[in-house]
Amino acid sequence: MQVEMFAAKRSPTKSCEDFETRAFEFLSKFSRSYVGTAFSPEFAVVAAMEQGIVPIDGRRWGAVFLAVQEAGYIQPSTELFSRKSSNGSRRPGWIGV
Repeated sequence: MQVEMFAAKRSPTKSCEDFETRAFEFLSKFSRSYVGTAFSPEFAVVAAMEQGIVPIDGRRWGAVFLAVQEAGYIQPSTELFSRKSSNGSRRPGWIGV
């Protein structure tokens, strides 16, 4: 029953292809708000989820971040952010370009 409630709150975007397209568009626009400023990837993912952009598997975000980096919208940051999804471990963020 608890699984059903969790699934209802975060229903995945209709298809993987749809997710990747919508996530790329969202993240490229999101990064424009952070030009020259580091941001946490987790913050961006939560913002996307609030817009209904939810992958079937959360690991799919890695490919989206790399695609947005290759397109020149973001670059790796040296600033570290604590991530709830990684038990509070500190990981590098991204900088909008």
